[in-house]
Amino acid sequence: MASAPVIGVFFEGHVCARVTGVAKQCSLQAALLCTQRERCQRGQLRVFWTPPLLAEYGLRAMEQGLQRLYAALLAGAVDAAHPTFDTVVVVVPLCGYQPALEPDLTHILAHRGRLPSTVNNVRSDAGLGGLEPLWLEVSHRAVSTTRSTTSIRAREWTVSTETRLEPVVDGLATSLQPQPGTEWCFPETVEHVCYGGTFDHLHNGHRILLTIAAVLATKRTVCGLSDGPLLKNKRFAEALQPLKVRKAAAQRFLNLVRRGVHHEVDAIVEPCGPSIVDPGLQLIALSQETQSGGATINEKRRAKGMAPLSMFVIGHVAAPQDAAVGEPKAASPKLSSTQIRQWITQGTVQQW
Repeated sequence: MASAPVIGVFFEGHVCARVTGVAKQCSLQAALLCTQRERCQRGQLRVFWTPPLLAEYGLRAMEQGLQRLYAALLAGAVDAAHPTFDTVVVVVPLCGYQPALEPDLTHILAHRGRLPSTVNNVRSDAGLGGLEPLWLEVSHRAVSTTRSTTSIRAREWTVSTETRLEPVVDGLATSLQPQPGTEWCFPETVEHVCYGGTFDHLHNGHRILLTIAAVLATKRTVCGLSDGPLLKNKRFAEALQPLKVRKAAAQRFLNLVRRGVHHEVDAIVEPCGPSIVDPGLQLIALSQETQSGGATINEKRRAKGMAPLSMFVIGHVAAPQDAAVGEPKAASPKLSSTQIRQWITQGTVQQW
């Protein structure tokens, strides 16, 4: 059986409104391709993003960029009727590897230009097979006085109007980015970072938390994966992924967003896990829901004579407001594993 498509696309710069529009189109096209080629809708889109100079950009600005990119990618997946489509945003200067040389990539998504051939030349020099180019269906804007607009397939580059048009492809990289370096870091960076959660059906909130935790660590991350009694009150538990599946998904994701750091992912059966027994830990990454748990952990660490942990709290990630995937209530502004399990239980989306 042929492997599921793994599609790469390269972005650079600030994540503005036009960039998120292009990201949404990328996700839509990639999700449709994977749906057409794989009956079970498997496949993945990897967005390799090079932000502005990270030393000046700042960790919070990077988090906001990730939030916007992931929200746009989710919107595109929803438009493709595949809201659980697997997307990963890799921050290139921090990932620890050259994205173009990833052996499991199968396609590259781009607009007109020489990037696909440049990537394939680099891969050929490394003894890797070439990537099949996919041309982004971009919207166009008029640059003359007329107000007419049109959309065309970038592969063809023909238009049915005399107005001169230029492609709206803000944010898409036109050249291969330099080899990621190790000199990138933030003032918040420490050697050892911990975090925890169920990480069931990885969604955008999980992905951002895992990414931030990974880039904050220079040596080790420690993930406590909820299991046993910590799962007893989960809603739609029949769609809960087994521990083995959740652990493998977290490890795969961490290996994509940050290499050169040791990632420990182990089950925990009580809320605090290794955070109150490992004196080497220095920082804990938290969601807004678990922020209060950080204070409890530090109280227990102090009681044991250990230094308290610094805390970094991630913001909410919006859920798609679309009736086709079960329109969430206004009181639920974020995407959650519970919502995904509900979709699976109701047959709205497929579990795989």
